Amino acid sequence: SYAYAWHDNILNRDRDYISQDLTSRGGSDFRGTSCAPGTISANGTTYALPGLVPGTANYCDNAATANSTAADADLYPREVRHAVFVGMHQDLSSALEFNLDTFYQHRKTTTLSSALRGSAVTITDANPYFQSIAGETSQTVSFSYAPVFGPNYAGHTTVSSWGVTPSLTYDLGAWEVKLQGNYGQSDTTIRLPTLNAAAQQAALAGTTLDTALNPYDLSQTNPAVLAGIRDYENYSHADQDMGELSLVADGTLLQLPGGRARLAVGGSLHFDNSYAASFFRPISSDFNGQQLHSSRKIQSTFAELFVPVFGPDNATGGFQRLDLTASVRYDHYSDFGGTTNPKFGFTYEPLRGLSLRGTWGTSFQAPSLADTTGAVDTRAILFFGGISPIRAPGSPMSDLFRQTLVIAGGNPNLKPQKAETYSLGADLKPDFLPGFSASVTYYNVHFTDAISIAPFFSPALYTTDAYSSFYTINPTLAQARALLGRYRPDGYSSVDSLYENGASPYVIIDARRNNFGTVNTDGLDFFVSYNRRTSFGSVNTSVGGNYILNRDTAAFPGAPFSNDLNNTRRFTATGSLGASVGHINGRVRVSYSGGYPLVNVADQKRIDSFTTTDLFFSYDLRGGGIGEDLSFTLNVDNVFDTNPPFYNQSGGYGNGSTLGRVVSFGVNKKF
Repeated sequence: SYAYAWHDNILNRDRDYISQDLTSRGGSDFRGTSCAPGTISANGTTYALPGLVPGTANYCDNAATANSTAADADLYPREVRHAVFVGMHQDLSSALEFNLDTFYQHRKTTTLSSALRGSAVTITDANPYFQSIAGETSQTVSFSYAPVFGPNYAGHTTVSSWGVTPSLTYDLGAWEVKLQGNYGQSDTTIRLPTLNAAAQQAALAGTTLDTALNPYDLSQTNPAVLAGIRDYENYSHADQDMGELSLVADGTLLQLPGGRARLAVGGSLHFDNSYAASFFRPISSDFNGQQLHSSRKIQSTFAELFVPVFGPDNATGGFQRLDLTASVRYDHYSDFGGTTNPKFGFTYEPLRGLSLRGTWGTSFQAPSLADTTGAVDTRAILFFGGISPIRAPGSPMSDLFRQTLVIAGGNPNLKPQKAETYSLGADLKPDFLPGFSASVTYYNVHFTDAISIAPFFSPALYTTDAYSSFYTINPTLAQARALLGRYRPDGYSSVDSLYENGASPYVIIDARRNNFGTVNTDGLDFFVSYNRRTSFGSVNTSVGGNYILNRDTAAFPGAPFSNDLNNTRRFTATGSLGASVGHINGRVRVSYSGGYPLVNVADQKRIDSFTTTDLFFSYDLRGGGIGEDLSFTLNVDNVFDTNPPFYNQSGGYGNGSTLGRVVSFGVNKKF
């Protein structure tokens, strides 16, 4: 098979619910001053260009990073995908069969980010373009490069992968033996243009018209100077290959009154290799970067036992069915050592149509190579375009115009995460109501060393004790140097340049993958459905969802637990109603995300629920000739074009997202 898919991009400005100026909706103004024209700060007073009226400033919606809400940045990036799949099956004998599956896929994503900009840069009277306002000899200027570089710029992500999975299956009658191999490769390349901060700083300090940058009117700057400032990118590349060989035997152990007791045993050998490189560089060179090689080998053995205590042949009052399961798995990691994890379960049917079930087990998950030594995205990122819309309680409004720095990427000190889980549930399929089914499951998960990142886009960062060690408010220069290490902040020539002219970041956040000591969470999953044939065809309806009962986090063993349910939705549900009438099928689906209380969000105590409605129709011709196996489909997503709820943070929305009303037509034909 071959598949091709393509879609264009959607800018944030194309959706009216996305904005950084929320004052018209009773919120705050999160716009920045890196605009065209820009804003000058001199002797503690701001002056908007070009009028230079004291106390004024130019504000605009471009003060944001690639993945945020700037007007000219992408909400939905452009993407092109190709995929190929080939499968083969061959019976080598009456008992031996061979299967081979292969695939190749290629995806290219183009993401538009808001205009490149200079945020609070310094110009002195040594620059020939310097314009003193009140006798000062230096100024701080914030401006946008949009007049010379355009309102946005494109970053590109390319992902290619392929894999092959051969297998041999031998049927021994009561037993089956399967030998399977798997090998695959992938490579990922990310190219994100940015400013050459060193070239910008040199141009601001230029002393001739040929070498200096004019931040007041960029069009007057020597094109060669502008080209040098634009000649920079964040380049990342990763190659990964992985393979596995497994042998599994599965069959009947013995015949019991309740049915056949079955046993499965097996083992596997697994390897994973990763090469990653990241560079912050002029586009034509390779410097200021790192290259990382990492590998892992895993040896595993496992067994699973299924025992039917009661079944159709020995069912009795109160015991229509009782199945017991037990399994154990041992894995030895070349970098983390060995781990053994059991799992037990039961299914009990006291009455026909009613079953009760439960499981208990432990699990062990090692961090991926991309999360540890193979990470290519470790860098210091200037978020929100030089402002800090998300701050700690009590922060003065003036802190809004200071920087938020985020350290992103992998963490070589990550430990495996472990979990102990159990669940209890019930399923109902009564004989007296054919087509009806209902299920409910209570789950309880106890994570230790859970791998996650600090929620730097949420006020919960500052209100949850578990995250207190992952941010530093008002960092000193010495602290910034220690926290950022060898990584310079995007858009700046050095860490020290963040502290020029009395400026300093508001906060530095460690948003790398980290181990959070303990996470305890439990909740309910439910699903109800009913399908009924009618004189005109059939009708069907269903509703399902999840409700989080508790979620508590401790940053490290022995630390006090904190409640994570503030600023987090607890209830989600989806319901549908459909019918089939002759050649026509239709369905309406409603998706609901519950509202929740907010903590540490200015002028807002709660975020509302979000409900969307989708429609689906299909028409099957069911005719002969060209009409055979021919059908038409119509999908309407978000029929009522409902916007996400208002959220008084940069962007203005939360508790879900939407592209708006999307209508799509489909034609399907089988030959």
